[in-house]
Amino acid sequence: MNARILIGLVLWLIFSGSNVHAQSSGALPFPATDPEAGAVVQWKFDVGGNDRYYQAFSVPSGITWDAAQSFALAHGGYLATIHSAPENAFVFALVYDPRFWIKGYNGTSLGPLLGGIKSSSSRIPAEGWSWVNDDGPFTYTNWAPSEPDNTRDVENRLQFLSADGRNRQPTWNDCPEDLALPGFVVEYYSPPAPPSPPPVVQWATAQGGNGHFYQAFSEPQGITWQAAQAFAAARGGYLAAIGSKEENLFVFNLINDPRFWRNIPGRYSDGPWLGGVKVGNSSKPADGWHWVNDQSPVTYTNWAPTQPDNTDGVEDRLNYWSPTPDTRLPGWNDHPRNVPVNGFVIEYDKQPPPDDMPPAPPR
Repeated sequence: MNARILIGLVLWLIFSGSNVHAQSSGALPFPATDPEAGAVVQWKFDVGGNDRYYQAFSVPSGITWDAAQSFALAHGGYLATIHSAPENAFVFALVYDPRFWIKGYNGTSLGPLLGGIKSSSSRIPAEGWSWVNDDGPFTYTNWAPSEPDNTRDVENRLQFLSADGRNRQPTWNDCPEDLALPGFVVEYYSPPAPPSPPPVVQWATAQGGNGHFYQAFSEPQGITWQAAQAFAAARGGYLAAIGSKEENLFVFNLINDPRFWRNIPGRYSDGPWLGGVKVGNSSKPADGWHWVNDQSPVTYTNWAPTQPDNTDGVEDRLNYWSPTPDTRLPGWNDHPRNVPVNGFVIEYDKQPPPDDMPPAPPR
């Protein structure tokens, strides 16, 4: 990426107000809104293809290369690898839509992420490139004019870039791994199968429980409180309401796994959503908490140290939280409703019907 494009990116990051700026400065490596999935399309043998499957994802808030690749792996694929001009054209056609692109500087357009990665062993911009998923070194390339240039020796990932912002083009650019972009393309060997639903577990009365049923969902790409609660309601449940120390530990044991947590390096760990809602106009962080299912007041609490604190006056929903990175504890935190976390727990008053619905949607 040349210096003019880099300057444009900096200006765009500052003034766009998007999550990209936050990610580049060490905040969450996940998008503030979840990837919007396109159709799964096969590049068939009978039209000269490789018989693999491709799917484009739009991320309006931006997503980094590492987060996109993690998402792809979690869904049984990997960021797309391109070995010929026909494959490049096929993949590009999936992301030609404007929602996969943002304006760059000096008339350029910045496009989605691909599966190219540059080895740190070479500083020469065009050397050391290979494909993820052991698909080998680059044998075909389609670099944009003056690319790659490895500006500041940090551009070690691959994206589409069009030098002519008026007409999106299937040319490539080297970009920093922590730069958030508006989309990516996943490649699969076989059609991605719907993930199996998580188990439904009863807290039996014989064990001192309430006879209710619980189901924990992991969302690696993140989910907001509203989306989690809407999904829970559609399934006949609600985000878990905790009435005792024993219930809190029972629910916590369902999500005491790294899949349900988002680690913030050097700061803390965010856990899954619960059904607590802060209502009313009280300025006191601990006042006004109710459960979403019946609007009953929260009587049992297990706030983590220093919580709740209602930072910036916007923390009005409940999640598990640990004050230490890379740890999981059953303490609670007040959290902004629109800031995603990596999971949630649904509670059902009675056993839900056999699961014919997919796990929580990416929204």
